[in-house]
Amino acid sequence: MLPRTLIAAAGVVIAVATLAPIQTTFGHALGIQPQPRSETVLLVGDIAPPDVTHIVTRPGLYGLSNPPAGNVYAVVSDQLVRLDADTGKILSRLRMVEAVID
Repeated sequence: MLPRTLIAAAGVVIAVATLAPIQTTFGHALGIQPQPRSETVLLVGDIAPPDVTHIVTRPGLYGLSNPPAGNVYAVVSDQLVRLDADTGKILSRLRMVEAVID
């Protein structure tokens, strides 16, 4: 026979698993409308297309510190990336973002 605490713990897990996920977004809290997700696939080594590239001027708003020397952060389509400042080459993909916030 199982101890009562184990049965109670299992009941809590089942109850929590049935709750609907809560969706919160940083952009929504600021009143920024999320942009639709793009279908653009960016790979490290690609050159960021200028027509869909926003250079980040305030990295702290994205939870980032200043980029390394010679690099910039950018939102390309809906992806936060680190670029070579001279060539626009994607050096790393950081994460998806819902909106440009700077």
